[in-house]
Amino acid sequence: MCLKYSSILYLQCAAGTYSEGVAVDCTDCPTGHTSGTAAEECYGCEPGKYNDAVGSGACTDCAAGKYEISNSSIACDECPAGQSQVASGQISCTDCVAGSYNPGTGMSTCVDCPGDTYSEVGATVCDSCLRGYFYSTEGSCIECPASTTCDVDGASTQRNLLINEGYWRITPITMEIRQCPLPEGCLGGSNFSDLGLSYCNEGYMGPLCATCVVPGYFFNPDFRTCDACDEGGKESQLASPTPVIVGLLFLLIVVGAVSMMCIPPKKKPRITDTVVQDTESIIKKASAASKFVTAWVRWAMTLRKKAKKAAVKVKGNFMLFQVSIVSSTYFQSNRLYK
Repeated sequence: MCLKYSSILYLQCAAGTYSEGVAVDCTDCPTGHTSGTAAEECYGCEPGKYNDAVGSGACTDCAAGKYEISNSSIACDECPAGQSQVASGQISCTDCVAGSYNPGTGMSTCVDCPGDTYSEVGATVCDSCLRGYFYSTEGSCIECPASTTCDVDGASTQRNLLINEGYWRITPITMEIRQCPLPEGCLGGSNFSDLGLSYCNEGYMGPLCATCVVPGYFFNPDFRTCDACDEGGKESQLASPTPVIVGLLFLLIVVGAVSMMCIPPKKKPRITDTVVQDTESIIKKASAASKFVTAWVRWAMTLRKKAKKAAVKVKGNFMLFQVSIVSSTYFQSNRLYK
């Protein structure tokens, strides 16, 4: 009896089983657990491993495309769509990188997007396009027109297509993109709203941004722009240089004619030669004055626009300048003919 009891006392349990103290038999470890030899208890499988059978002497690594984050697991979870796991025995999966996708679960690798298509990180489908292309409403990639900008991978769609400055379209999905007739009218952009008004610069409205906002703005034919009216609602005196130039030309001709009449002739030259010489002289001086005034007015218009954009109210008395120009021209003309 003593020998029999002694053999039971020194009984060693195999791996995957255990016994508590003095026992006549060994017990299998439950699923999700295992043990070594001569174990008095079982332990759970660590994360990344599983055991789906009782009495198993070891836990098994999760296969590629699967993962397990918990202890004592009896099975591993599959990687969700948009992710993958190439290694075994892992506790997590990895998102598919940009430009690839994974439509199913339990995948060990992701698939590259075909052709000109593109995808964001963790995608299950390639529903965008590489730079230089936009994703159409029909689900294909189309090369971007020259009047648009598509310089970021996956950023351009038919609805949010970035329209270049100077161009306009009437709906958010039409591909009929037109050039604006007024050079500063169309702002461009990608956020279509208000029947295309969002494409227009301040002061412009309507189809192709070709109409000035009324009241508040007027059309300047010399620069083909919509300029803001003065506080009184009238056009600025600096709006057009044409009346000033015409007035100065007329004044120079009158002053020249009067000066010619007042100069006593030293000799009797031929009338034809005198008229031709005086006319040529007047035309040259009038042309020089016209070029000066035109250049000054254009400079004044540029300065006025910059001041307006900076929200600075520039006030000036242009009429005083006109009087100064006329007076100066008159005295200069008298000196020229004396």
